[in-house]
Amino acid sequence: MQLVSAANLTESAMTSVYNLLRETCGISQAEAVEFHQARLDTVKSWCSDRRPVPAGVIRELKELARDITSAGMAYAAHLKSLNTVQVIDLGVPHDEFDARHCGFPSLGAAMRAISIALLEFPNDAEIKIGQRVRGERPINLIPDVVQAAFAIQKTAKPRGMFKDAGREGRVLAVIEEFKVAGGNLDQLLRFYRDEFDHPDDVGFRMLEKAFLSPAPDAN
Repeated sequence: MQLVSAANLTESAMTSVYNLLRETCGISQAEAVEFHQARLDTVKSWCSDRRPVPAGVIRELKELARDITSAGMAYAAHLKSLNTVQVIDLGVPHDEFDARHCGFPSLGAAMRAISIALLEFPNDAEIKIGQRVRGERPINLIPDVVQAAFAIQKTAKPRGMFKDAGREGRVLAVIEEFKVAGGNLDQLLRFYRDEFDHPDDVGFRMLEKAFLSPAPDAN
């Protein structure tokens, strides 16, 4: 094995810590501008190592890279829990909008998570990669929101053939648990609306009701 020192690296192979992390996270320079709330020329100078990168910026990318890894492993664990004995379907977000809907800063970041999920399966596993199906648990960077949304959607379904008068209360209980845990109700409402998109859905009505209800008076 031949060791290569930094002095022997070609200029094209050199990169900065920031740029390496950015590429690992699957975000472009333009997407990094939005992610960091920075200027494009600043991001470019970080990538070329012409300007010192704040420690907080490096920390943001490290946290994103870890979250992407966790998302991929969690998605693989979810698919394994389905006990599928045939083809394993890896669902990819439809586009940039759908990737952001699932909490990723870009479609590239979502694809990084998909690749990590792929590595969790045996070499002989038959795997199919295609666009995800809405209404099925997606690969995501917002697990608390997704978990609550799918719990609400499941709880909102009537039990039995007759009118289920208790389901609104059960849905509100899930929403309240999410709020108590510090969840973002606005984010949950938007995810639920875009994921399930049913105008007569009890879950969505209860989410709207909870969102529009005034906060209780602390006095």
